[in-house]
Amino acid sequence: AHYTTFLAVASGAGFITFLTTTGFFDLTNTVCYTPDNPDNGYFGAKVDGWFVPYFCVFMSFWSVFYLESWKNTQITCAQRWGMHGSEDEQQPRPEFMQNPENIEINSPVTGEPEFYFPPDISTYRKNVGAVVTLISVMVCMLGVFGTFMIKSFATDTGSPNYPIWVVPSSIAFWTAGAEPQQYGCRTNAEGDFVEGLNDDTPCDAQEITGFPYGSTVAGIWNSVQILVLGGIYAGIASKLNEWENHRLNTEFEDALIVRTFMFEFINSYGALMYIAFIKVPLGARTTLFPGWFGQGMHGAAEMPYSCSIGKIQQPCLMEISQQLFSIFAVKMLSKNFNTVVQPYFKQNRKEGPPGVTLEPEELNPEFEAPAGANPVGPAKRMRSKV
Repeated sequence: AHYTTFLAVASGAGFITFLTTTGFFDLTNTVCYTPDNPDNGYFGAKVDGWFVPYFCVFMSFWSVFYLESWKNTQITCAQRWGMHGSEDEQQPRPEFMQNPENIEINSPVTGEPEFYFPPDISTYRKNVGAVVTLISVMVCMLGVFGTFMIKSFATDTGSPNYPIWVVPSSIAFWTAGAEPQQYGCRTNAEGDFVEGLNDDTPCDAQEITGFPYGSTVAGIWNSVQILVLGGIYAGIASKLNEWENHRLNTEFEDALIVRTFMFEFINSYGALMYIAFIKVPLGARTTLFPGWFGQGMHGAAEMPYSCSIGKIQQPCLMEISQQLFSIFAVKMLSKNFNTVVQPYFKQNRKEGPPGVTLEPEELNPEFEAPAGANPVGPAKRMRSKV
């Protein structure tokens, strides 16, 4: 409830920012630099509008106030529940006590017998766990790399196969009056259509009107990758933590939090970090990678607010918002399926098909109640005590 309350405040500020940056109600007239018209190259409303810096300052203060408020709430609850200082009086984990690999020794402090796990074995297992986590992060980075390969292929307007990734306006009726998209040619730094990145031969571009869904496919792929890899690594992290045989609950939880955070940061936000901080500089300032890796970004260093060059312009923040929308939508559908749809089908399967009465299973006579027993009595007494 504490986090949700603070998120409600942040969402209100974000909604106001959305209204002032997407062209609703004529609240913005965003002007962006383009090679075609460096003085007033306007190509439509976009998310990096005048209110965004104020929103960023607000979110900076919001994060500080939220953290301090949570610390205050945590200390208050610890005092109210009598948990203050409980970490100093922890008992060994039951799983640690039951591990046959432990060695029983006399405590050098109290002289009482206690279980002891050799530190050299513990260090070895922690190092192995760190290596496994690093390999998992590398696999996750390859998945993010694959996401942008798919996106580059599905949004390549220079390919003659681009119409495959466009829903025609005859079906996507809301795009009937939109400006046609040109495809089949590359664009150079001046925004002219040419045959290729290294071929300045003029090219006649073809036109198509419709809804391009290539970015949506890439976003859904990234969301599914996040869910699948996150589920697989959750099991691996749990097994590694158990294998490391931590003595106290705080040690166990801290190790699990660290390795989970390292993986989830790359898995959930790797694509967003690439779009926000790496995509434009990598494509605009280096020739070590092919053009598709930066998605035709060569020469875009002069356009700090755009993720593409040429006739078709798209701001980076708009691409980030599309990626976030795909991730949140897939996560929400997955969570609703697990919490609503899946239990519903399990309940129907348990009840059986209509018209079929399921016979109760025969009880073991050893566990049957005596003939004169009244099962309601104890339940009533229990309720009266509560």
